[in-house]
Amino acid sequence: MSAYDEARTIEDVARRELLAWLMKTCQNVEDTAHSEFLQKTCGDWIITKLSQQYGVELKAEAKFTGNLFLETWSNLPRRTLGWMYTSQADWLFYFFADTKELFVIDFPALWQWAFGVGEKDGAIYRYAEKTQNRYNQINLTRG
Repeated sequence: MSAYDEARTIEDVARRELLAWLMKTCQNVEDTAHSEFLQKTCGDWIITKLSQQYGVELKAEAKFTGNLFLETWSNLPRRTLGWMYTSQADWLFYFFADTKELFVIDFPALWQWAFGVGEKDGAIYRYAEKTQNRYNQINLTRG
C-alpha cells in the first residue's frame, strides 16, 4: 500500500466516524471530493448550519500524539505550498482514529495564530519546521 493510500484509509475512517454526526447536527453536508477546486478552497465538506455555509478541512491521524501537523509545504522541491497556506476553509477538523478525538479549530483564528496579524509575528515560527516522516512518500512534505 502506498503512503498516499495508507493516509487515505485513515481519512476514510474519520469520514465514516464524523459523517453521521455532521448529518445530525447540520442542515446539509456536501462532500467536495467531486471537485478539485472546491476541495482545495473549501476543504472536504461544505456544511450548512443555521442557513450559513462553512468549509471544513478534515485531517486525520491513526494515533494521538499530542501534536497537530500543520502542513506548510506539500512538496518542498517543487515549491508546492501546503494546506496551511492554500485552504480557505472555515474550520479545521483534526481527528485521531485511535482515541476517536476530534479537535474543531476555527481556521481563520489558526491562520492568525500561525502567521500573525498586522505587525504581530505568527507563533508557528517558534516551532522548527519538520519533514513528514510517518509515511514513505515521493514528495517532501513539511510542516
